Amino acid sequence: VPVTIGNQSVDGFVWVPNKEYRNSAIERVRASLTEAQLAEYKRLLYVGMTRSEDVLIVCGYGGLKTSSVPTWIDMVKAALSGMDGASEFPHPVTDEPHLVFRLGETIFEEGEIHDAELAIVHETPVWLTGKLPPVVLPPRQLTPSGIGLAIEESFECSARSPVLDPQEGNPSEAMKRGSAVHRLLEVLPGIDAALREAAAERYLSRALGGTSHDTRRLLDQVFTILNDPRFNPVFAKGSRAEVSIGGTVMIGGQARGISGKIDRLAVTNDRVLIVDYKTNRPAPKRQADVQQSHLAQLALYRSVLQPLYPDKQVEAALVYTEGPHFIHLDAAALNTALDALNAS
Repeated sequence: VPVTIGNQSVDGFVWVPNKEYRNSAIERVRASLTEAQLAEYKRLLYVGMTRSEDVLIVCGYGGLKTSSVPTWIDMVKAALSGMDGASEFPHPVTDEPHLVFRLGETIFEEGEIHDAELAIVHETPVWLTGKLPPVVLPPRQLTPSGIGLAIEESFECSARSPVLDPQEGNPSEAMKRGSAVHRLLEVLPGIDAALREAAAERYLSRALGGTSHDTRRLLDQVFTILNDPRFNPVFAKGSRAEVSIGGTVMIGGQARGISGKIDRLAVTNDRVLIVDYKTNRPAPKRQADVQQSHLAQLALYRSVLQPLYPDKQVEAALVYTEGPHFIHLDAAALNTALDALNAS
């Protein structure tokens, strides 16, 4: 509401918890808001009525409580009743009067509109008076990256101590390296191959603080991933980063909605390649050490994509940015992970 502070009028808020705290100023504000809402309600009616070409049918329904605000059908009836061209006929089911208004020359023969309306409402549909069937709510949509399934999230514990055992740098440095690797794998495929290494060196110099880090080793690992012949197409020109997908997968005999985001995806003549980045510490170096939830995530992604590409083989891999380590996931491991979801 407008509030006057000194000589200046500004917009503000007035808290009125119930009717006891209302006064004339508040009632004026409430009245102006009601008037504005009614004006918008009428404007929408005008928009709807001016869109019709030959015939306009205005319907309405009412609840148990009556409203002081006229409905669209109330407004139309009040405006047209008694005018030239207005006539009434009884509803074929309820015998309530129906209003028909004809304006100017009509393309319909006399009684044709009336007969058409009778044909529409003469037979009361069963669903109008019968009980509605119970609502079957769809299963909660699953996000594979969180694996919100019936199985528990498998947090495998490492035998190494994150405190006492030697680590590759402190956690904050490892996080920096992981973020840098993720960023390079996202951006470098979009840069000309001849310019990638120089661009990566400049980025790592800024992101990791110059020569205090083994940027050469990190670069070698990143380019080893980018140039891996098994997944070279997923980082080649035409591949895509951050691809959102959604679909339905049968899990435990029930259709479950799946939504997620693939870090990297490429479609070739005979294959669909997907890569997901992980930041686990310590990072696994072989497929046998990959935790179950990560396998299940990629298995679900593959299940969503397979129906879209029935003539192509869908392959998956994980990149653990802490290494970085590139782990190709074979079809048997993904099928086993999906079977585990179905059995849970």
